[in-house]
Amino acid sequence: MSLQDVNTNVIHAVNTSAVAATAASVLGWIPPFLAALASLFTILWMALQIYESKTFRRIAQHPVMCWIKSGFRR
Repeated sequence: MSLQDVNTNVIHAVNTSAVAATAASVLGWIPPFLAALASLFTILWMALQIYESKTFRRIAQHPVMCWIKSGFRR
């Protein structure tokens, strides 16, 4: 199941919480341990969104990327 299959409201809620967690850690509103946890959560969530995007999938299928994935073999 991809992110496109998930309800849009859930995605917006998680995006909002990721932004709020990042803002809270930057502004120093939460303890350092929770700030690190929030940063890790945000990085993982954004990486998942990028990986699931159509743009990334198109780039990953480009011949140069396929060449890199194959270990530079012809």
